[in-house]
Amino acid sequence: MVGVLAGRAFTFRYAETTELLQALGCRVLPIDPMHDNELPAGLAALYAGGGFPQVHAAELSGNASLRAELACAIRDGLPTVAECAGQLYLGEHLDGHPMVGVLPSSARMTPRLSLGYRVATAPSDTLLAAAGTEVTGHEFHRTQTLPSAGPRPAWQWNGQAEGFSSDPGETGVASLHSSYLHLHWAGHPGLAQRFAEAAAQFATPGAHQHRTAPARADGIDLRHHGDRDLSPGLVDLAVNVLLPEPPAWLAAEIARLTPPLGTYPDAREARRAIAARHGVDPAMVLPTAGGAEAFTLIARTLAPAHPMVVHPQFTEPEAALRTAGVAVQRWLLPLLDDPPALADLPAWADAVFVGNPTNPTGRLHRRSDLLAAAGDRLLVVDEAFMDATDEAESLIEPAMPGRLVLRSLSKTWGLAGLRVGYVVGDPKLVARLADAQPPWSVSSPALAAMIAASSDRAIAEARHRYAELARGRQEFTSRLAAAGFPSLPSSAPFVLVNTSACGVASVRPALAAAGFAVRRGESFPGLGPTWIRVKVPNDPDAFVAALSACR
Repeated sequence: MVGVLAGRAFTFRYAETTELLQALGCRVLPIDPMHDNELPAGLAALYAGGGFPQVHAAELSGNASLRAELACAIRDGLPTVAECAGQLYLGEHLDGHPMVGVLPSSARMTPRLSLGYRVATAPSDTLLAAAGTEVTGHEFHRTQTLPSAGPRPAWQWNGQAEGFSSDPGETGVASLHSSYLHLHWAGHPGLAQRFAEAAAQFATPGAHQHRTAPARADGIDLRHHGDRDLSPGLVDLAVNVLLPEPPAWLAAEIARLTPPLGTYPDAREARRAIAARHGVDPAMVLPTAGGAEAFTLIARTLAPAHPMVVHPQFTEPEAALRTAGVAVQRWLLPLLDDPPALADLPAWADAVFVGNPTNPTGRLHRRSDLLAAAGDRLLVVDEAFMDATDEAESLIEPAMPGRLVLRSLSKTWGLAGLRVGYVVGDPKLVARLADAQPPWSVSSPALAAMIAASSDRAIAEARHRYAELARGRQEFTSRLAAAGFPSLPSSAPFVLVNTSACGVASVRPALAAAGFAVRRGESFPGLGPTWIRVKVPNDPDAFVAALSACR
């Protein structure tokens, strides 16, 4: 039996596709991924043709049971052909909505139309064609898939690789074939023959073994943070805290400003100090026990129905939302290309969570782009590393309707153990968060630290420190590039480094052996283990030498 995706989301396939499969002895059964909750028994192959899944992305994503069954079957070696819309559905995300996830790609709508006939060649043996086979097909789509091709592409034309050919069942033979190219199988009947033969082989008893679905969605531990990448004796380049402890003058100020510990904390003076530092009304400020408490308060109190988290970024916002029982959608920004405008975020998202500068990429979004993305929805911006910039792109201002900005003092002042953070934003939203915050959740020493770090002396010292760090970051990235390790442009105290030149799955064990701890990339959605986040080191030469030795 061959299943073909059908229903409102998959409306295009040539009639001859079905006719050829039936002529080859296959029973063809339609599967509606918007409404069918399980795969039919005896399924031996899947054809996912054209259509408009982007129009029905929320419904397709909401049918999680069928998505999970499909992922399991395809990873079990089910022969699968996806054309255009089928490729969008089998990827990880479509316009931020989770999809089947068997292709290492994500897609989104764009204004650009790709249209035309293509003469393509199979670069290697695939499910549909032997190496060197030439076919004629057409493209017709406004979506963009990133990456556009896998290590083993499905087709090649005009010198460009396109699509994906893979062996997810690890059988030794490609069983998944995906591309934007629409093919008329009546013009290439050998493709149908090859597909039908693969279905017959899959249907043979004992030809494959069923695999259970993974226990954890996406395989990402959202609560993995840099401190878990540390080990005793290693130089800490994994945690983004600049100082091991606060400067002596700041520690003395915290001690002086802290009232006797036998009294309960009073946040009013800290709110006034933070408000004065940013030029806003104290009603717009809420001190919190670090950014983590702020994200938890937002998730539990404001409870958006359709939040969008822009990734790669700090994973705590998504973790807090999921813990609160909120269904989260992701918008994955490309790493190596100019990102699409944040204003293109889907209109159905009623809340957007984004970092600025973003952790782990260090990307600094323009203030105008963030405001364009806000619209009439809730916008939550994590500005934990904004003080590493000149703050020109900060969203903090006297009027912030529908917007919340989160700040942290831990990174700059070596106060991670004190849990020092705050929210600035729409006073109505801040009041709701304050009502939900447990009494006295921020300690008196933490409140004293907020007052001291808001002083003119602290602001001037932080600017001087980050000016020095920017020079060190430029030197570090130049030496990385000279050694063959590209990094992303960063406005933060860290850089994201591509270590794929080392030719190993992960350089972290070798770096640890050389005495360095770095932050793993694979715990961030959108990144893999060849990416590492590295705090700007005091001795860049020693680190670059250790990284180069990993080759």
